[in-house]
Amino acid sequence: MLLWRQSIPKGWLPKVLADIDAVLVDHCHLERKAAASALNLIKYPELAMCVRELNAIALEELVHFNLLLNLLEQRGQVYAR
Repeated sequence: MLLWRQSIPKGWLPKVLADIDAVLVDHCHLERKAAASALNLIKYPELAMCVRELNAIALEELVHFNLLLNLLEQRGQVYAR
């Protein structure tokens, strides 16, 4: 469950829905970044005992990334900056 520290602004949802494709592209970038971050942590010797867990996190994030890529493609959108 998400624990919000601040209340969500009332105008949030209409703004998101008005540019949902940009939100999806941004989310896609975040999934890729999460996967890359998990893989990047593997290089640290003090995290050697966590390599399998970090790899599992990276794989899960790449699955999410792929799901979003598929959704963008279905919507006729391009994964870009």
